[in-house]
Amino acid sequence: MAYRPAHRMRRLAPMAGSISVVGLAIEMVIIVGAAILGETSHFNVSSPFHTFLWSVMAFSIVVVWRMTLIVGTALFRNPLGDPARTLAIRSGVVIAIVGMGLAFLMTTPIAQ
Repeated sequence: MAYRPAHRMRRLAPMAGSISVVGLAIEMVIIVGAAILGETSHFNVSSPFHTFLWSVMAFSIVVVWRMTLIVGTALFRNPLGDPARTLAIRSGVVIAIVGMGLAFLMTTPIAQ
């Protein structure tokens, strides 16, 4: 059997989706847990525990971004049907990856 990249991506995409679900679930548990306790979830480094939670959130969202990039690559490498659908799906993937990437700029320290 010849090696087919499309076949590999077909197996990789569901795995990437499942990993994304786990990463997003971790995010939601921390965010909802902080809200229940009346704490902030984002940018909260008021104690070592909060700093740890912030780091876990940062790690999990990087994993989600990378999995989105993998799925996006699969969508660019495989035929998607008619041209309008292909343009819509691929444009949506680019917008999602760029938008998620821009969110990383929020974590850059500034003078204020």
